[in-house]
Amino acid sequence: MKMINIAIIVGAGRGKRMENIDKSFLLLNGKPILVHSILPFEKSNLIDEIIIVVKKDKLNNAKKVVSEYKFKKVKKIISGGRTRQDSVFNGLCKIKNADIVLVHDMARPLIDEYIIKDCINNAKKFWAAIPAFSIKDTIKKGDKFVEKTIDRKNLNLAQTPQAFKYQILKKAYESAKESKFIGTDDASLVEKLGYKIKIIPGSSKNIKITIPEDMIIAENLLKEDQNKVEIKAYAKINLNFEILKKLPNGYHKIRSKFQAIDIYDTLMISKEKSGFKLTGSIICPTNLNLITKAKNILEDYVKKKLPCKIQLIKSIPISAGLGGGSSDAAATMIGLNKIYELSLSLEKLKKIALKVGSDVPFFISNFGTALVEGVGEKIKPLKVETSKIYVLVRPHKRISTAEMYKEYDKTKENFFEIAKRICPIIIEIYNHFSKKSNNCRMSGSGPTIFAEFSSYDEALKAIENFDIEKFDGDLFICRSTMKTYDIIKCQDKD
Repeated sequence: MKMINIAIIVGAGRGKRMENIDKSFLLLNGKPILVHSILPFEKSNLIDEIIIVVKKDKLNNAKKVVSEYKFKKVKKIISGGRTRQDSVFNGLCKIKNADIVLVHDMARPLIDEYIIKDCINNAKKFWAAIPAFSIKDTIKKGDKFVEKTIDRKNLNLAQTPQAFKYQILKKAYESAKESKFIGTDDASLVEKLGYKIKIIPGSSKNIKITIPEDMIIAENLLKEDQNKVEIKAYAKINLNFEILKKLPNGYHKIRSKFQAIDIYDTLMISKEKSGFKLTGSIICPTNLNLITKAKNILEDYVKKKLPCKIQLIKSIPISAGLGGGSSDAAATMIGLNKIYELSLSLEKLKKIALKVGSDVPFFISNFGTALVEGVGEKIKPLKVETSKIYVLVRPHKRISTAEMYKEYDKTKENFFEIAKRICPIIIEIYNHFSKKSNNCRMSGSGPTIFAEFSSYDEALKAIENFDIEKFDGDLFICRSTMKTYDIIKCQDKD
């Protein structure tokens, strides 16, 4: 049965320091704070429903915003109470069934999906979880004069969203109401019942809009985040591979089961005023790189220039049948779509990506495991088996995919037979690992051989007696992943 996770977003209210302005509807980078606060929950695939709690006289304003921005997960918009605590309780009373409930302050518009994910995962395991950011400044106690200096070790600034098992949070609010206890946050009510609260890393960017200066800080942080993105681009292996026929246009129809694995390249993409720079791991001339091709094709489609700088940190071996170039191309399109707010759906991006290369749509789809057919345009998600461990053995001999297809057209031999002639060491690799694994094959156009195992120890044992020092190539132990790319959270530095 699917778990139900609900987010309650509580209105910012009117503070004396903001001249009685309702902060929820102040414009931040042209959009109401309410919109920025809802968006990460709307985008998260872990959130099923959103409940908005605002002042009674702002109900229509909130409904108008939700309608204008087409938020599908917002199921209820209700009026709050006299205090924040009363408002959250009103939201809880509107929930009929939930596993995890997150409570978030609308005045924190810079929350990201990664903290939401961490909160939910830890609440499932530890009953309750809150993000907190360690205090860096020296803490002094006193009014007009310092009474004493407080050790800041283990002191944290609590943030939202705060996540709880629904029944525990509801029980805590009912108990507080009965005893007339007023807490400083949601966690304090749960603490009063004797539960321990798991602390997860918060972010210095997750600021609360309290004074006018906070709006300026938030504006700058938003612009910074919107102008750059960092993406992990995962490799893949072909668990099986079959060429069905050659088409009149020179392409080939294939059928293959693709599996993403946790070897990845990293792309840091940032907006520029003009031009294009590709830095970092340069493996071929910039004009021949699939990253450049992906950018150019995307520009042709949207009919405008997308000036940017892309730094590539390469970890996926090249010309190895692992889809590194295609994965980088997909990450480029995903990143540019995000920072330039092109609003292209994944389906649309997949169609555009097919012009870059036949494997690129798979990486755009973000399915960890998929059946890929046609010329790469037919992608059917399959069940992910994340327990699988793979040993990858990749000779340093490069094999061109184009040359492999050319040779196939001449001989009609499968890729494995062709690759063995081009790179004979494949025979020795296969003979060794096929005796250790029930599933040992060559990935794609090769020359990488993979062997599947059920545990890391089994994989490590299989490498024994394989002469690694004399082997002209690389060995990897990796596991399957549930996605083909991941937008990385920028970690705060102490």
